[in-house]
Amino acid sequence: MSNRLFNIIFIFIFSMNTSFVFARTKGGECPGIAIVPFKEAVANEPVTIIDVNGRISFANGHIPGALDYRVIKDDLSAHLPHDKGELIVVYGGGPYDDSYKYASKAIMDLGYTEVRYLLSGLSGWIIAGEKLEK
Repeated sequence: MSNRLFNIIFIFIFSMNTSFVFARTKGGECPGIAIVPFKEAVANEPVTIIDVNGRISFANGHIPGALDYRVIKDDLSAHLPHDKGELIVVYGGGPYDDSYKYASKAIMDLGYTEVRYLLSGLSGWIIAGEKLEK
């Protein structure tokens, strides 16, 4: 099996079957969330979703309801919920993309306590067959 195919299968299985991963370490890191619990949260509670992939990627397709971090970062607190305990999910391009860290750090620095990053990122979302919004 090619490495690429193995990686795609691994990402899919990992993102579908992994629940919350709690591993808070140095700056900007926050617990991760897999696709299934993320979708359950979106269906059952208010969730703020933030895409850190940049304007071009955002325009080409993002997770439904996501905000473009590059657009909102200068006035971040105005775009976040008043309840600092509300779930906020940040995502980058894929499972090996740690660009979510600068956004999650900025959000946590504002006092938000329920910040997560989507473990699979946008690529895992697409591989899982989930819809994009443009």
